Amino acid sequence: MELHFSVTPAHTETRLAAKLALETRKHDALIARVETWQNRQRAWLRRLFPFLARLLAPREPRKPLQRLNHRLIAFQLRQALKASEGDYCLAFDDQGLSLSRAKGAKAKLAWGQVTHLRETPDFYAVSCARLERKGKALYIARHSELMPQALYQQGLQAFLSQCPVPPTSR
Repeated sequence: MELHFSVTPAHTETRLAAKLALETRKHDALIARVETWQNRQRAWLRRLFPFLARLLAPREPRKPLQRLNHRLIAFQLRQALKASEGDYCLAFDDQGLSLSRAKGAKAKLAWGQVTHLRETPDFYAVSCARLERKGKALYIARHSELMPQALYQQGLQAFLSQCPVPPTSR
């Protein structure tokens, strides 16, 4: 069976909001670890060389740099997610599923490889162990503008019934 759907800019903005919050938290945690390490090194150097205390003192607040880094993270995520916009075709049978783009890119998974199925308001995210380790997934839209809604929902239910793992909310 085949299901046709498209990933729109509205989908991109929704996914961007979720990923941006996660990535900025990761970045802020990394910066906090680096600052902790720097403070430990500065304390050691201040005890060893007291006359260097002025040179080792932080000069300017880090907030402007933090805002710049957050904008750069948002830009990178937006570019990556914009690349995924377009029309897709999900084909599945007894062996597994294949997700292909109109541009020719294709991903295949056997049913035995599927380990995760996450449910979000707009997508189902299907992944195997390898994709999950990388933090990636195959995204399948929950609603389609390219097919009649009743037919698409029927096909989506058939897909979910064949998937070996139940959907989980995240």
